[in-house]
Amino acid sequence: NIICPTVTITAASTSLSYSFPEIGGSVTTYAVKLFDSTGNSELASQTPTGTTTLTGTFSSLTASTTYKLRVIPTAGTITKTDCAFTTGVTSAPPVCNAPTNVTAELTAQP
Repeated sequence: NIICPTVTITAASTSLSYSFPEIGGSVTTYAVKLFDSTGNSELASQTPTGTTTLTGTFSSLTASTTYKLRVIPTAGTITKTDCAFTTGVTSAPPVCNAPTNVTAELTAQP
């Protein structure tokens, strides 16, 4: 019986980083899949790196957008595809403040 790991997500404006502890036992491989906010459309898949804590980052995402991640552990020929989604929301893009103390000199051209 394969258990599902608890996933932690850290969001930035255009990326979601994730981490989760290794399950152990006979689990040998993991896939992490990125879905849209409904969980119906798979957008990307990757293999996390690490030993006791597995990590990865999905980048080039849209700011202020909800995504869902699912870990899929595999032990031998058994793959657990029904682990719960973990939701992550990319943050808003950084605000670009208008410059201050700027002067300009205009000169008429003939």
